[in-house]
Amino acid sequence: MPDPFDALFTVTEVGIALAGFSGVVAVLGRRGAGEWSAPDWLRFAMLLAFSFGAVVFSLLPTLVVGLGASQPFAWAFSSLLLASFLLVAWALVRRRLAVLGDEAAGQFQRATGVTVAVLSTPVLVVLLLNAAGVLFSREFGPFFLGMVWLLVLGGLQFYRLLRLR
Repeated sequence: MPDPFDALFTVTEVGIALAGFSGVVAVLGRRGAGEWSAPDWLRFAMLLAFSFGAVVFSLLPTLVVGLGASQPFAWAFSSLLLASFLLVAWALVRRRLAVLGDEAAGQFQRATGVTVAVLSTPVLVVLLLNAAGVLFSREFGPFFLGMVWLLVLGGLQFYRLLRLR
């Protein structure tokens, strides 16, 4: 198995690349001409939040261990903060969709939202169980699952911004 910290640095690199490609999104298609809709802005904000979130959270365990904590504590603490980040992001997106109204919210495909929620739930549960040391020994694997999921969420927004008109 590769060193967990090496794997997290790979996540850092992917997160930076995904955030960098968000500039590509800004200049392509109708969005390059300044024709951004409210849902486009929300997707762009989610892309940046998930990309930069991946960067920050992939560096967090290294910082925690560097400050003298044990690796199990670093995985538990990082898992708890990542789960909190995902929950807050979900709540903020739901709130923003409510503010935008039915027409703008309708541009977010309900099936995609349900799929993301259904797939996010087990990831959140695994992160919280890892943080509590239940079923997991406060280990790297569950945290890494959360990190991969964060990149998937960012990648989904990138795809949707490029493909949706």
